[in-house]
Amino acid sequence: MTSLGPGAPDPWSTTDPAESRRQASWALALAVLPLVATQVAAFVLAALVVTERDRQPRRKPVAWTALAVATAWVVAGGAALVVLLASLSSDDDRAVIEPSATWNEDGSLDRPGRAGADDLRVGDCFDFDGPTGSRKVVVLPCSSPHTAEVHHVLTLPDGDYPGQEDVVRRARAGCHLAFEPWVGIPYADSDLTYDFHLPSEASWPQGHDVQCYLTTYGPETGSTQGSAR
Repeated sequence: MTSLGPGAPDPWSTTDPAESRRQASWALALAVLPLVATQVAAFVLAALVVTERDRQPRRKPVAWTALAVATAWVVAGGAALVVLLASLSSDDDRAVIEPSATWNEDGSLDRPGRAGADDLRVGDCFDFDGPTGSRKVVVLPCSSPHTAEVHHVLTLPDGDYPGQEDVVRRARAGCHLAFEPWVGIPYADSDLTYDFHLPSEASWPQGHDVQCYLTTYGPETGSTQGSAR
């Protein structure tokens, strides 16, 4: 039986070694491009090299690397797609489950749902329907997990818009003053914090209300009124 020396060509191989090298190199080059077409091409070329009958294995590590890179791109793309679809599904479900909020004549919440910050009443518990501070909110029963609660609504004096600096100063003073009567302890002794929604110059003719609200460091249940915390 004839022995093949190191580096000798395999007589049973049907693939040109130079062609295999080119295929492996192209597979790796295509695998690093985050495109569907290039990933498919990389898989095909790498598979041809890996599965060929060749006793010279120097090209196969390159092909395996190409397969690994292409697989990583496919997995990452699939995970991103799953997250995107889940996000879109969540938004759609929320739109169905949470219609516009409504209130009873006495100001208490009748039906939970979406609302503008200007609609909030004293005692309303809510989450922001977007980034913290957003003027869109989802009003919830205080028995449900929520991140904020209105503790005071301050109506600023009539007249021309006094400017943002003056509005902020009045809002901060009014919301701070209302904190202790609502919570039951001074603001300095509390683990709660407060913030406010302000009327803008554009919205000033429609109303001058400032919605003061308390926030926590995570979703909680129950009201902060009289909580002494």
